Amino acid sequence: MNKALRLNIEARTDDFPSQRVVRLVIHDESVGEWTLGLCLLREQLVESLTIMSPLAALKLELQRLEQTNGRLRAVAGQTGDVLRMQVSDTELDYWLRFFLTYLRDGYGAVDHLDVETSELDKSAPPPTVVLKVQKSAAPLSRDGAIRRLGV
Repeated sequence: MNKALRLNIEARTDDFPSQRVVRLVIHDESVGEWTLGLCLLREQLVESLTIMSPLAALKLELQRLEQTNGRLRAVAGQTGDVLRMQVSDTELDYWLRFFLTYLRDGYGAVDHLDVETSELDKSAPPPTVVLKVQKSAAPLSRDGAIRRLGV
């Protein structure tokens, strides 16, 4: 079963000489439904998520990555305005922890997650996907980092 969601997500693709970066900004009002969709996918209650947005032409098709043997966390490929991703349970757990904490606190510990992907097919190099939120904690000062590290 596929679950289609229409969420407020901005998308931007930047092509650099050695890589493509796809940035997805999940707006606050969509974080809850986005997270619920991730939970449904993680618990295998849906086979895939299709995310569309009135704010972007890009469509995201998300599936679980089967049998990774611990090596792959995410594979992706983009054809036109469709970004196809398959993510491992480990990667989904990481995303869920981030977005559930965001829902609890109203902001993220950091403003984004970088998802380095392997190639879904051999036709193009895999993109790096950035999942960004609108609110995050202030960065640590130099002194705060030293205190936290106990140096």
